[in-house]
Amino acid sequence: MDIKFEVVNFSDVFRDMIPLFHDHWKEVAIHKDIRLDVDYDKYLDLDKAGLLHTVVVKDGDEIVGYSMSIVSPHLHCRSYLMSLNDAVFIEKSYRKGFMPVKFLKFV
Repeated sequence: MDIKFEVVNFSDVFRDMIPLFHDHWKEVAIHKDIRLDVDYDKYLDLDKAGLLHTVVVKDGDEIVGYSMSIVSPHLHCRSYLMSLNDAVFIEKSYRKGFMPVKFLKFV
């Protein structure tokens, strides 16, 4: 395994992340009758505006995990930035040892 963490532009990688979005949804969705309907346009708008912090886990060139956070000025203290994590996912076969912890520290 050649594991690395990388900050990326969502617009550059989201097509490669789509299978992971589906895997993530299958694993955690409580209401399976509600279909996954990712608003890619909104994510792309946030990315373009510099408000989406996207970090991926790669094994070689393959994306095997991600974290996406929305970054914006705090509503009560607008001179400070805050980050709200939207989603974190790592393929099951990579959730071993301390790699997930290292990834969250990197994020």
